[in-house]
Amino acid sequence: MGKILNINMARVLAILGLVFWAYYVIRYVFGVPLFLADGGAPSLGAQIAFLTYGYVTLLGGVFLGVVYKELKAARSRGKTKVNIWSVLRGAFKQIDFWIGVFASPVVYVVLLQAVDLENISLAGILALTLVGLQNGFVCETLADSLFSQVDKTSKLTTS
Repeated sequence: MGKILNINMARVLAILGLVFWAYYVIRYVFGVPLFLADGGAPSLGAQIAFLTYGYVTLLGGVFLGVVYKELKAARSRGKTKVNIWSVLRGAFKQIDFWIGVFASPVVYVVLLQAVDLENISLAGILALTLVGLQNGFVCETLADSLFSQVDKTSKLTTS
């Protein structure tokens, strides 16, 4: 019963994270007139596709980061061979993966500050891919850093 509750809670939290991200993207795109399509600017659909691609790339980086940590842990335990398919399947069960998924909207908001939706180009797509994968790879570390600063600030104001 407890395992089912944990799986359902994980799904609820994943959906809430996705809703938060979707709300932010919609508000970001529709809330700033500069980003709306006009004349030579990319269409709104292209802008949303670009933003979605960036977020999926970030989640891919989170996944790769978890697989990397799992492989390093296996090596430190003395393993010289690994069943890669079981490692890939097991990555979705790792708590580091879910921490990265839930922290990803915060990391993506920071990443969006450098995105130019007026000039979507191949160079922009490549840059978003590289930065998205990199930030996703270290998403858990970035989130820990951000949230530890918030915790320190809240402890100072409550004492």
